[in-house]
Amino acid sequence: MTEPPTADPGLPRPASTHSFWHAPPSAFLHAHRTTASLPSSVSTVIIGSGIAGTMLFHNLHKLGLSDSTLMLEARNTCWGATGRNGGHCKPMLYQSGEFVDMCSVFGVDEALERIRFEALNLQLVKDYIERENVNCEWVETSSADVFYEAAPFELAKLNIEALQRLAPELAARLRVVENRRELRESLRTPTAVGAVVFTAGKLSPYKLVSHILEKAVKDQGLNLQTTTPACSVSRAGDKWAVETPRGIVTADRVIFATNAHTAHLLPVFRGWIYPVRAQMSALIPPKSLKDRPLTHSYGLVKHDRKTACYLIQRPLDEDGGGGELMLGGCREFEENQGIGMQDGAINLNVAYGLRTSIPGYFADETGYEGEDAGEEHSRELRKSFIEKFQCKARMEWSGTMGFSKDKRPFVGRVPAVGEGDAEKLRINRMDDTKGLWMLAGFEGHGMAFTSGSALALATMIEADVKGTGSHDLSLYEWFPRTFEATPERLGLVDVENWEEVPQEDGWELIDKEG
Repeated sequence: MTEPPTADPGLPRPASTHSFWHAPPSAFLHAHRTTASLPSSVSTVIIGSGIAGTMLFHNLHKLGLSDSTLMLEARNTCWGATGRNGGHCKPMLYQSGEFVDMCSVFGVDEALERIRFEALNLQLVKDYIERENVNCEWVETSSADVFYEAAPFELAKLNIEALQRLAPELAARLRVVENRRELRESLRTPTAVGAVVFTAGKLSPYKLVSHILEKAVKDQGLNLQTTTPACSVSRAGDKWAVETPRGIVTADRVIFATNAHTAHLLPVFRGWIYPVRAQMSALIPPKSLKDRPLTHSYGLVKHDRKTACYLIQRPLDEDGGGGELMLGGCREFEENQGIGMQDGAINLNVAYGLRTSIPGYFADETGYEGEDAGEEHSRELRKSFIEKFQCKARMEWSGTMGFSKDKRPFVGRVPAVGEGDAEKLRINRMDDTKGLWMLAGFEGHGMAFTSGSALALATMIEADVKGTGSHDLSLYEWFPRTFEATPERLGLVDVENWEEVPQEDGWELIDKEG
């Protein structure tokens, strides 16, 4: 694919595949409507109840800006990507072997800024969970990117060496493993050529979001309305009108935490933020991986990062259940790698690929479905029949990620509304979108982006409300400036011939040549 799809992604599909994380759903939040009818007017509407919208409300509340807030969700609470992901909170400290390429595309400063921002997100998530004692299966763990071919492993090492030269304090968080005994005994990956180990987290993201939203609704005044999609947003005087099937709500500000579906409500983002389907499975582990569970989370790389799988193992339950292998990936088996697809179905080829992957990644494990674990087999014979071994899936499902054309999330003031070419969309007053804000396009990496992005956006909104300048990013130097949603990123402003000039009521874009 040379260009991202420009089709309208539409609203989230009413009928979706069933995620393991939702079984069972929160009794309080499932099908929740705080009030029987929608309010006619509020201060703030947040569209979306995933980790982005939820963490945004949390931060707005901390800043005293959460009064009269309505959260709209098209389906059930946290029913999008957050409730369907792989359970990782994992900063890509060396960009999985793509750090040098990232420096070439974005520049060294931005590449390092992104890495530090991802590390900050891990700390923000950890701090909240530990401070609030959230029951969400959180474990701070060692994560291993395991490589099964020499070429990608050598590339990973070259990238770590480059990081060492530019930011030794970041490279110090990474440990390269080439010792055969450690690969076999500690990582349980005897056929791997090497690994990179660093600190990350694993959790049930759905349980985390449920904890925050239950507290928000019960104690902090949030009005949550599920199965209430926002169908359109339009100007209504000095406010914004959000149209839903249950009525229209006007608001001073509207925040789009809509990720893959952003371009439906903001057509200017068609071709800039687009849906990509990923697939997950909850696999019953072979007997050896239940008797002795894995002690790491994993990125499992055979050819390159784009075809990698990702894995955590859930904790064992007191009754002997649990321990599921939460495995995602195999997008190479999906048509066009899932680009433009949504979560209403699973791909059977991907499902089979996931079920049969574990014996290849963890070659010495025994006790698979259909395997007589007690029978004497030589390792060579077992390997020759390895394709016959597969894990039984407890559940299989898909989720819709929001990818970004320029590989960066969009966070901040909505740059423009409407649709058409750049000339039609060119705005000459920044106040045209006053009150519209967004955080979306997290590239399938939301758990390592959204907490910090929500904090930054809440800070921008606070500055705007107080009149101290919503674009003063020096207030939070930790936030990558290139993540900010701007007209320039969308090509709506010719930066060589236009400039922003302060006016009494906002900013005006002036044609230097006119």
